[in-house]
Amino acid sequence: MVDFNSPLSLYSIPVVWFTSFYPNFWKFLIINRTVGYNKYPRTNLSRAKGAKDRISPELSGRLERMEGAHLNGNEALPLWAAAVLAGNLVGLDNRWMNNMSASYVVLRLLFNHLYINFNHIANGVPRTVVFFVGLSSVPLEDSLEGGWKGGLSLTAIIIAPRMTAANLAKNKDLSPEFVAKAARMEAAHQNGLESLPLFGLAVIAGNVAGLDNTTLNIAAGSYLVTRMIFNYVYFIQQTKRMAALRSLTWIASLTFPFYILVKSAQVLGAKS
Repeated sequence: MVDFNSPLSLYSIPVVWFTSFYPNFWKFLIINRTVGYNKYPRTNLSRAKGAKDRISPELSGRLERMEGAHLNGNEALPLWAAAVLAGNLVGLDNRWMNNMSASYVVLRLLFNHLYINFNHIANGVPRTVVFFVGLSSVPLEDSLEGGWKGGLSLTAIIIAPRMTAANLAKNKDLSPEFVAKAARMEAAHQNGLESLPLFGLAVIAGNVAGLDNTTLNIAAGSYLVTRMIFNYVYFIQQTKRMAALRSLTWIASLTFPFYILVKSAQVLGAKS
């Protein structure tokens, strides 16, 4: 039986991650069915927009909104996860935290629905309202009042110009193979940025919960190994089979932060 006085709010972190992921996966399924397999997943939307004989303007717009909902979720997740961890760290009431977590998940789902399914300008207003109401569910202010404070000091800024994959494609001196590989490297980089908050927060949760160091070290090391394999496969992939291996490696890497989060929630639940 579920005990709502236990720290269930930690489970909301992977759930909120899922709310940011499923619009992108939904977009992938539509594009895969209409345009073709995902050799370069990060360029799927551009490919779909270019396939005007198979993608209607209405569907193209909907795919863009799916992408927008996905990116918005990625941006909102770190704030939510940090707030949940802070709330548990300072000992906020579990039932209150659980209610806030459930409210936030519901609002994120509603936000996605409004974002994806409505394209009239008037419908943008309720979507934006839901977004800000969702932010009000983040228990950050209460966590700070509870005595937890954190800060980030920027000690150095290094600015270096770099050529994007699009700019590389315009360089006639570069081979198509090199340009394609550079695009895959850029995509692997972006995928790593998206995965990093989940892993970082899982490690923090594991340490806060007091998980055994051996368990944490093995899970963290396994995650790093699978991420390196993922990058290597992404760099060299040229076939549909290699693309499938890339996706399987990505899924395998995600099992480790999810495992740490679940174990952390179980340990904290046993302590409460």
